Amino acid sequence: MEPVDISSSTSRPPPPATANVDLSDSTSSSEGVLQVDISDALSERNWVKFTVHSRSTLPEFVREEVSVIRLHEEFIWLHDTLVENPLYEGFVIPPAPPRPDFDASREKLRKLGDAEGGEINVLLL
Repeated sequence: MEPVDISSSTSRPPPPATANVDLSDSTSSSEGVLQVDISDALSERNWVKFTVHSRSTLPEFVREEVSVIRLHEEFIWLHDTLVENPLYEGFVIPPAPPRPDFDASREKLRKLGDAEGGEINVLLL
């Protein structure tokens, strides 16, 4: 599979530090694996940040384990860019993660505190 430049289809530049890796045969070979996990979401004012962990034994990866912080908007950008690119027609592209509703969680905590007749102190960034 040839590397594909997907940056020209949107107004936002691609994230820095990218590498082209052909994963098409990696699941059936003994060369290595790539495992990606999104462990948590954090609300900071107007931003939602996800922690993305990856582990790989593929030779194209310099480090075996990497953790990065990505904004929710970056997942939306990546999803939209892949879906709009005709070179990926026919590929199953998973949906971007939904934006967590932190306001609803804050409201539930407030109601819980009111129901218990007390106050629940929560650090909100």
